[in-house]
Amino acid sequence: MFDIGFFELLLIGIVGLLVLGPERLPRAARTAGLWMRRARATWYSVRNELERELAEADLKKSLQQEANELDRLGQSIASDAKALERSVQEPVSANGTDSAVDQPVTSDDASADDERAMREPLQAEAEREEAGPGKATAPPAVQDAQEVGHK
Repeated sequence: MFDIGFFELLLIGIVGLLVLGPERLPRAARTAGLWMRRARATWYSVRNELERELAEADLKKSLQQEANELDRLGQSIASDAKALERSVQEPVSANGTDSAVDQPVTSDDASADDERAMREPLQAEAEREEAGPGKATAPPAVQDAQEVGHK
């Protein structure tokens, strides 16, 4: 820090010994050492505080940049969603008709289709049982093909 070498320290020690004398020189050296330690501790404290503040400022700056980027992305997503909503609504309003394709499938429609799909094989099996054990009936798909052939 001060670039003081060995010979400079030796010269300061000899001058101090001559000026203060051998009785007061050790106490003066302790006092000087105490002040040097306090000055060094204060310097390190100030330096650490400045480094923390600079790091905090950098962190705040990067957080602010990320927040601005998120705001821009949110606005972009909102505008894209509005454009998509308009593009979906335009064909429906241009058509002016409510077709079955445009209508959503409700759970009642789906359950009726499921019930019908389960009922058909059961009815075909019941018809085969009614025909009796001696009469063999063809599966429904074969019966439909045979009926088409007879017409």
